[in-house]
Amino acid sequence: MKNYFSNSMVQILENAMDEVICDENSSTLKNNRSQENCTSVKTVEEIIEMYKDSGQLETQFGKKGALGITTKIGQAGHRYFFRLNGSEYNLNNMEYRLMNSKKRYLFGLEQIAKFVSENSHWDVSIINKPDNWVWQVDENSEQSILNENWGAFFNGFISEYLLWSSGGRFFVINSELQKFENTNKYKLTIIKNPLGN
Repeated sequence: MKNYFSNSMVQILENAMDEVICDENSSTLKNNRSQENCTSVKTVEEIIEMYKDSGQLETQFGKKGALGITTKIGQAGHRYFFRLNGSEYNLNNMEYRLMNSKKRYLFGLEQIAKFVSENSHWDVSIINKPDNWVWQVDENSEQSILNENWGAFFNGFISEYLLWSSGGRFFVINSELQKFENTNKYKLTIIKNPLGN
């Protein structure tokens, strides 16, 4: 399973999980985990085990709770991605900041897709339609791990990016997990006009 995620992706996932699950201010979550587990470095196998159907997160928090937590981990993951990789993916230079909003949103979605594709076994593509962007994750492995929990992670990651990039606007995102015999696909359909516009 070592080829599922790069060290960079594991670092982002670790930091985000520690922030959400081990937050000192979150008594509900912290009391359910020992401090030793919170500060330990996670292996790729442990991360995959946490996210899988009926894995550690679902067992501990139930299906809906796990989806909520993985969404929050995705939101935190974007913040760590930006701190650790924002410069490398041209998301904090002046050229990016001076793009008009629609171009800036699309460029950022493409850069995040590039990061995920380069640092995981998933292939992510962006489809630019007149009214929406489709962010599609394809499994690129014989052993499928893509499920609703990972979809919630991506939903959180992308919603946090759009919130940050738009200065606080909320975009409607519809998600769909497509299951096939040997692989899964996950689609996020993002309505281009944020609410209130």
